[in-house]
Amino acid sequence: MVRKVHELLSECDVLMTFNGNSFDKKHINREIMLAGLTPPAPYQDLDLYLISRKQFRFVSNKLDRIAQELGLEGKVHHSGFSLWKRCLANEPEAWEEMKKYSLRDTDVLIEIHDKILPWISGYPNRTLRDGGKCPKCSSADVMERGHVYTSVSKFRSYQCLKCGAWFRETRRVDGSTLREVA
Repeated sequence: MVRKVHELLSECDVLMTFNGNSFDKKHINREIMLAGLTPPAPYQDLDLYLISRKQFRFVSNKLDRIAQELGLEGKVHHSGFSLWKRCLANEPEAWEEMKKYSLRDTDVLIEIHDKILPWISGYPNRTLRDGGKCPKCSSADVMERGHVYTSVSKFRSYQCLKCGAWFRETRRVDGSTLREVA
């Protein structure tokens, strides 16, 4: 199982988790190291727990509560620690309950991601992989919305009409050329 996780991590460009940076990832790294494997290929972390804490003040930062506040269905509740013990005892009903719980957790994570997508800074640029214009959702349905200015440059600004994200062109429209003063 550890070798398969290592393989999957080495194949991914982005790993989306919820509190994965401080919990899951550290456990996985330990198991990979103890199995005598090298670190997986580099990938970008997208920890929705950290993003939600940085961008919003939800009543609670638990996955289920955030989902509910966003109008989503939320998590499947299970029988607690006894479920883990029953899975270790290899009870088929426990494994079915765990599967249902885990699949819904994955769906909730994806649904939260889709809701908060325009708020995620440093998001992996999907246009490099998927084409399109919007760097977050790769939609071509964008509208020019004026300009963005830095201290030395002017860029065209856009808003995605599908996900709501804002972005700018990388080529500047106008700007100053700064040179070192000797």
